[in-house]
Amino acid sequence: MRVYQAGQNPLRDNRSPFPPPLPIPPVELDSYLQNARDQRGANSRIGRRWQILINGLNAPRNRGTAAHPRYLDIAALEDCYNLNDKSVIALLISKASSWGLNQIAAVYLQPLMYSRKSAKRANARGELEDYSPLTSVTLTAFAVPMETLSDKKYPVRSFFSAVHAILYYCLPHNQSLREYTEILTHLRNLLARALRPYLSEQMGLFRVKISLLVCLSPANSRDSRAIIGFSAVGKKQLKSIIIQDRMEHLRALQDVRSNGTWPVGNCAEDETFAHIPELCSSPIGQSRDVIAAFLTVDILEGNSNGPCQQCRDLINILLRQLRTATILSLAVKRNRREVEGSEYSSITIN
Repeated sequence: MRVYQAGQNPLRDNRSPFPPPLPIPPVELDSYLQNARDQRGANSRIGRRWQILINGLNAPRNRGTAAHPRYLDIAALEDCYNLNDKSVIALLISKASSWGLNQIAAVYLQPLMYSRKSAKRANARGELEDYSPLTSVTLTAFAVPMETLSDKKYPVRSFFSAVHAILYYCLPHNQSLREYTEILTHLRNLLARALRPYLSEQMGLFRVKISLLVCLSPANSRDSRAIIGFSAVGKKQLKSIIIQDRMEHLRALQDVRSNGTWPVGNCAEDETFAHIPELCSSPIGQSRDVIAAFLTVDILEGNSNGPCQQCRDLINILLRQLRTATILSLAVKRNRREVEGSEYSSITIN
């Protein structure tokens, strides 16, 4: 496995310095906001936590671009809607380059850039559309530094793990919950558009989920960090390796019992939750209390049904270990259940 030194070889972002028009909020934001309002009255302590999330979802929208062109923002994502279906992959390749992750982008993202129409014939450089980065176990693996993981490094083995690594670096810090939620919504829409020809054919074999985790301080909700991850996708051997990586990053997974539907470590939350313990000990957790809000949706359909039973069990284990953390699901209310995590923390599960 190649060890990567992220942050090298930055490239300039050539977008216009003039701020774009204020984008229209995704319609999904209203449902997440209403869900938070519905759950605010659970109890006094959790009610105050939900109010912080409501304030974050109601925060003013950012009219300009990200503070630094190396970071991803809503304006850049919205520009992709007016371009071709693969434009979001091109954007991620650009961000990868600005953080010195060029080789990862070349191995796991670039092969998907060629249209299906050209798959029957070589393009000018003799390359064809190639979806193998989504499932192949034979591609080069890279170790990317991540300070919020227990061992400080993340193995990139597939397209989705490459996107996870790129987003880890290019998602801006200290943004509102509203901004992070809208970034997730746009990413979901654009990745669905880019990957639909392939994912639609594989619906009987697997469904890809994308998950947002936002850790923030109750004292200042702008003191925040966002992580976006994906469910484990790949052929049997690759998927097993990815799940084993997740077990090593998050030891709590070893105490979760499989419900038989899919293996423990498969869920998108299993990738993002691995960052919670270190984020709790970061500057965000200096107030001795951290709110971890998460939202998981189906990439193709956009459904958000809340965590599965295995994820509920994992959350309760994390709550017992972390004690001062509060983990809340933003998923739209469907057959809502309240689950108490411990005398210190609680989780509202849909």
